[in-house]
Amino acid sequence: MEIEDLIKEIDYCFLDGNLNDFNAGVNAGLDLCKEVIRKMFTTEKNDSVSHPSYYNSGNIEVIDFIEDQKLNYHLASALAYICRAGKKDLSKTVEDLQKAIWYINRFIGTIENEQVH
Repeated sequence: MEIEDLIKEIDYCFLDGNLNDFNAGVNAGLDLCKEVIRKMFTTEKNDSVSHPSYYNSGNIEVIDFIEDQKLNYHLASALAYICRAGKKDLSKTVEDLQKAIWYINRFIGTIENEQVH
């Protein structure tokens, strides 16, 4: 049930409910209020932790592409910094891109090191 549906149910329980069963309406309304509050806090926490707005500016999240392509840590990190560059903090766009370059250079170094040995 979505939050708007819950709010309509709360209104019904408190405002339009059957007066013969007022206590049941009040109890149902209180239960719905609790559910709305739980949902609000759960949604806010989950969104800021697992789906921040800067994680998804296109059709898919970066992590979905990374997992689909089975990218290693270095390339995944570089790609994430490139895709999210400046989206969390516009003033850090260059820094984000420099971090991406750092991960790419680090990966190149590991490849070169493996070729030597």
